[in-house]
Amino acid sequence: MAKFFGTDYIRLFSFFIPEGDNPDDYRDEVLSRTRAVVALAEEGGITLLHENEKGIYGDSPQRVRDLMASIDSPRYRAIYDAANYVQTGFRPFDESWPVVRDYVDYIHVKDATVPSADHPIGVIKTAGQGAGQYPELLAELHRNGFEGFLSIEPHLGNFDEFGGLCGPDLWTSAYDALTAILNDLDIRYN
Repeated sequence: MAKFFGTDYIRLFSFFIPEGDNPDDYRDEVLSRTRAVVALAEEGGITLLHENEKGIYGDSPQRVRDLMASIDSPRYRAIYDAANYVQTGFRPFDESWPVVRDYVDYIHVKDATVPSADHPIGVIKTAGQGAGQYPELLAELHRNGFEGFLSIEPHLGNFDEFGGLCGPDLWTSAYDALTAILNDLDIRYN
């Protein structure tokens, strides 16, 4: 499919863990299954990008690093989603970025508020409007000459079986929020 669509990258997740179970109990099985998928990617010349989605084995920075280091393939890299780190209880730039930065090729841009009693998984926001620490991250990426991808993933509208819908107005607000941070940091983009 990647060849048909003319892309060298496929986003994927590690495996969902039953709620309440210890993810570490599933490590060996996750690594076994992931190695099998990465072997296919290596044969096909495709790079798999693992996203730190909530509820999967690789939802914490430590387990993302474990996956990347254990698989140890240039065809298996990480997506960094600050909002997902916020929603799983980590400070994205202060706690997560130092652990995963060596493996990241792709940045998902969406923000979130810290989970609370009223909002158990937080509230999705535009970049800079939550606890995602985007100004710090983008400044660091710029200082270090990051050459990966930024992708706006707003999820600002209603959710259904296809994910977070937002429409053109909310998508535009997500774009404007990202470009405002880039402009404030004097970072050129296209």
